Amino acid sequence: MNLIVEHSALSDVTERIAVADKVLFAFPLYVDSMPGLVMGLFESIYNLKGKLSEKEFLFSIQCGFPETLNLRFIERYLMKLTGRLRANYAGCISR
Repeated sequence: MNLIVEHSALSDVTERIAVADKVLFAFPLYVDSMPGLVMGLFESIYNLKGKLSEKEFLFSIQCGFPETLNLRFIERYLMKLTGRLRANYAGCISR
């Protein structure tokens, strides 16, 4: 299922994440940081912390830089975030 998240729909998306087995988060990188809407989604997921142990999180990050060096910092953050949420980190696609 494809979801385009609007700020008012974060609770609906959070509920869908709670029942999904695997979740793919895809977002652009803007000048070395993720968009605020994506960060807001990650913050709202913290409410599910105890319900994510069987979930797999996969990430896809797109940037306009020719190299992916800038994405490594975001990847490390996503690995830590997944661990803090007690979900399973399934990897990160960077391009």
